[in-house]
Amino acid sequence: MGKGGEIRQRQAGLTIAERSILCNALERDLDSNLSPVDVVPQELIRVLLNLIGKGLYAANKRSSESDRTYRPALKVTTRELGESVEVRVRDNGVGVPPENRDKLFQHFLHDQADRPG
Repeated sequence: MGKGGEIRQRQAGLTIAERSILCNALERDLDSNLSPVDVVPQELIRVLLNLIGKGLYAANKRSSESDRTYRPALKVTTRELGESVEVRVRDNGVGVPPENRDKLFQHFLHDQADRPG
């Protein structure tokens, strides 16, 4: 499956609220001068979709638990760091519970009760 197909497949799994957040709150700050980087595209796409999906879930959860003043935000940033490239995905959702922070980069961590991560 190509990049576009994988993204469309993931979008199909979004809730209506998450799609709204994706359309209205996604901000991109992408470095237009990045040098080519040797990556496995399918793995990078999987990681980005996972991070963005978790960000959408967190923003949606906070939105449903807060008053009307909360404005969801999801930002993807890239920048060159000499021999490497940094990709950041930030959201202003509910955050990671303190007891799970040291496990963030372990495989198969599920911090969402009703959705695998």
